[in-house]
Amino acid sequence: MSMMKKQMENLKDDLQKGMKKAEFVLKDTAEDIKDDAKGVMMSMEMKKDEMVEEYEQKNLLKI
Repeated sequence: MSMMKKQMENLKDDLQKGMKKAEFVLKDTAEDIKDDAKGVMMSMEMKKDEMVEEYEQKNLLKI
């Protein structure tokens, strides 16, 4: 019986360690996605500014 109990404890410990590793991986992945999203937003904002500037220049040339 003690051998089975020991194996169950080992399985429990392994599962807990695996879950901790998964938690860290998920947190890191979420941070990476958040950083990527911020980069995309900045890129879109810059592109919008460029397009607005081009539009304004074209309208000034028409006048």
